[in-house]
Amino acid sequence: MEGWKMAFANPDQAVTYTLKYGADLKQEHERKMLEASKPLVSPDNKPLGWMDVAVWQQMHRLLRESGFLKKDVDVSLAFRVDYIPQNAK
Repeated sequence: MEGWKMAFANPDQAVTYTLKYGADLKQEHERKMLEASKPLVSPDNKPLGWMDVAVWQQMHRLLRESGFLKKDVDVSLAFRVDYIPQNAK
């Protein structure tokens, strides 16, 4: 989570660092990828890293219906958020 915080606070530095690890990476694309990651890593203005069991259950249904998952999974066992401070952002 600290890495995400640093990347969002210093996007130019994060992109420059990322470009060092791939000869085919493009600065503009990586910047857009970083921006697109924000709502995924911090949805609905929740603390960074927050996850919602309802969203996981919806994704589970999608994956089952499309055949990507062959059997049901208890998504409540797939993640935890108890380590995230409730007031952190």
